[in-house]
Amino acid sequence: MNPDDITDRLDIDNRENIGRALRLKGSDLGNSFSELIVYEYDQQWSDDSIGVVIILMSIVAITSNIVVIKNSRRTKIFGRFFGFLLVYRGFFESSNAFIALTFFASYIFLAYEVSAFVNITLSTLFIFNLTILYMLHLIISSNRCLAVFRPLQYDDIFEKKRSIWICIGIVVSAALIITSTTFYYPCSQFVFSRYRYDFLPVGCTQKNGYSLAVTKELLFGIVVAWGVITFLALAVDLMTLVKLIVVSRKTTGDSRDRNSATFYRNVRVFLQTFFLNMVVCAGVIATHVVSEHFVNSFERFWFVHFQVLLGFALNGVTPLIVHRELRSRSRTTVVANARQNTSR
Repeated sequence: MNPDDITDRLDIDNRENIGRALRLKGSDLGNSFSELIVYEYDQQWSDDSIGVVIILMSIVAITSNIVVIKNSRRTKIFGRFFGFLLVYRGFFESSNAFIALTFFASYIFLAYEVSAFVNITLSTLFIFNLTILYMLHLIISSNRCLAVFRPLQYDDIFEKKRSIWICIGIVVSAALIITSTTFYYPCSQFVFSRYRYDFLPVGCTQKNGYSLAVTKELLFGIVVAWGVITFLALAVDLMTLVKLIVVSRKTTGDSRDRNSATFYRNVRVFLQTFFLNMVVCAGVIATHVVSEHFVNSFERFWFVHFQVLLGFALNGVTPLIVHRELRSRSRTTVVANARQNTSR
């Protein structure tokens, strides 16, 4: 979503209808009928191809995240807190992928009419879940950073039940505040547009006093919040990466042999968050830097919505790639980055 590209949804629908009418009338002005057929074919090809991409990416995200949730709970290889974060994140990613699969793809493919209430509800739920995921990215990055910088204090901070409840409270509260921004002004709630393949404000008629400028400001606030959260997560990841490199260079001889297992385990866990944060930040940058170069909604999709679906898929696939324990059926319990403390 880009505030500079927002227009009233009613205006978008009207422009779509006007554009089709002008093209129909264009044959009377000397335009060939074949040009109209090519336009309709291109639009149909655009809808079908994007619908297929959404379906495939959603299926990959749902399947891989379900496997991660199931096997991480079964093997318990990540400890209490980090294991909870993976399960929590996988649940919300699967939920959003399911919304994309059942609503976004079918809405684009079938072009059916959907009530504003249903569209607003599903779109708001998607944005709420997405905000939770961005918050979880930051918490996961901070969790890995502390495990590398302060490994002896890790258990005392994270490996307790109250830490999980504190995390849930922070994440849900922040997501509610950010998502509720769209309800601070009439008709600023978002709906999914099958013409733009993106979220747009539902809009109102001018006689109801609807102000597009206010809606832009509200959306800009949401985008800024997402950007700050994702870039903070990436900055924390870079700090962790520098620390891992420094530790690997200082460790020599027998110390390297003793610490190599822990070091490579930290690297593997770190890669899970680093790759995703790179994808998310690249998507945020691309959306705002090259937004003026978008020729049509088809091109816009690859810079806006595709990177979100790609993040869902990577979050499910990456843990399966870097942790063979998640691919194994054995019930092996290995706690990573946490001291075994039997006193609790």
